[in-house]
Formats: sequence, C-alpha cells, structure tokens
Amino acid sequence: MGGEYLDKKRKRTAVLEAAADAVEPESVEPEAVAQQPQATIHMACPAPAEHAHLPVLPEHQRNVSTRWTEEEEGLLVRLVQDEEYRVEVLGTRKVDWELIGRHLGRLNSHRTAARNKYWALDAGTMGEPQPAAGRTRNRSFSFAAMAISALQQMPDREGTFPEICKIIEVNPAFQSHLDWSTSPGTLHRSRWHNALSSASSASHRFFYNTGTKRNRFIVWRLIDTETALDYARKKETKQSVPYLGQNHR
Repeated sequence: MGGEYLDKKRKRTAVLEAAADAVEPESVEPEAVAQQPQATIHMACPAPAEHAHLPVLPEHQRNVSTRWTEEEEGLLVRLVQDEEYRVEVLGTRKVDWELIGRHLGRLNSHRTAARNKYWALDAGTMGEPQPAAGRTRNRSFSFAAMAISALQQMPDREGTFPEICKIIEVNPAFQSHLDWSTSPGTLHRSRWHNALSSASSASHRFFYNTGTKRNRFIVWRLIDTETALDYARKKETKQSVPYLGQNHR
C-alpha cells in the first residue's frame, strides 16, 4: 500500500518536471529593453496667478544692479506716462511699480527699483548734462507748489495740465527753475514737464481729478486752498521765491 503511494508520487513529480523543461523562458535582448517606451512624468510648475500674463525676461535682464540702458529708461518712462500703452502691456490703468519693475526685470526686494529710477529721471539727477552758464537749477524746489500757485489763478481753481504749464512758464519766479532739456525716452517732453506731472499725480491731498476732460486732458481742481498754500510756503527755496499765491487771493 505504501509502495504504491510512493510510486504514484514519483510519477506525478516526473510529469511536472518534464512539463517545466518543455517551456523555454522568453529571452529579451538588451536593445529591446532600451527601446521600450518609458513612462514620462511631467512635473507641472504652475505660473503664479499674479502677473502671470507678463513675459519672463532672460536671466541677464533680471539683475537690478546692472546699469539701465537708454532703451530701458525710455520704456520705463512710457509705461508710467502713457496710460494706453500701460493697459496694452501690463493690463492695468494704475501705475503699479511692482508690475512695471517685474516687466522690466528690475524687481528688487523692496519693489522700489523702477519707482526710484523714474523719480531720478524726472528730477534729472541721473545722466543729466550740466546746466549752461548763468543757469542754475534748484532740485529742492517743489513742482507741486508751482501747480498750486497756477491753480490759484484759474477760474474755480481748476485746470488741465497744459493750462497749468502755461501759467508756470510765464511766472518770473519759476523760470530759472525750469529744465527744458528733453527727458529720456521722449522726443519733445522736457524734464520739468515730467517732474510736474509726477508731482501733481502724487499730490492727491491738494488736487483731485474732477472726472471731466477739456481738450482731451483731465481737469484738476485745488482741494483746500489754505492747506495747499501752507505746504507751498514750507517748500519755498533758499533763493527767496515769492510766497506762492499771496497776490492771488
């Protein structure tokens, strides 16, 4: 009985071994393994939602320590002064210094590189030729004070930028302080026009946009005459510029 069981077990084992020997393993060439397509994993790096529409500048243009070129200065001035161009390029009507700095590759840690550069260009403190003989410039003079004085003389104390400029131009107290050299990045606009525009835009406590236009220019109005004149008085220069507006009450 036991012998028969062992014989059957040996026969079954022999059959299984013979079947295993009959099946040859499939050989795989190394070249075939190399040619098999590999699964590719794409690590998507989503662009930040903020400013995602702006172009990414080359690495060499993203260094705030490099010297500004004339082309960059011109583009900076245009982005600040040309609202339609700013909307087209940056998608905003607001003068956003972070957006402008990012677009120009000049975004420093304090987000002030583009703003400081524009203010320097407006004031003529960088790359400006020396004044002609007999001509002096006083950088401490307030262009906001000039605008206050001009608005004081206008009906309803309001006017457009060109109207303000015309009054300033004929004021003897101001003429020696007007820099008529061309501002970088512009064809005909003088530095003092740019400085006045920048000062007026920053002086919201003295001027406000009436929401109307005259000859395609925004009409600005003086807010508080006494406050504005007090500001102008404090900003008088050491050259004894007359008290602005004192004869125009």
